[in-house]
Amino acid sequence: MDPTLVVLLESFSNYLVTKSSVPVMVS
Repeated sequence: MDPTLVVLLESFSNYLVTKSSVPVMVS
């Protein structure tokens, strides 16, 4: 697997987790 692709996937999943957890913390 391409290392850059792995990094992209990691940061993307990180972004998704943060995005979905922020509304929960606010409310």
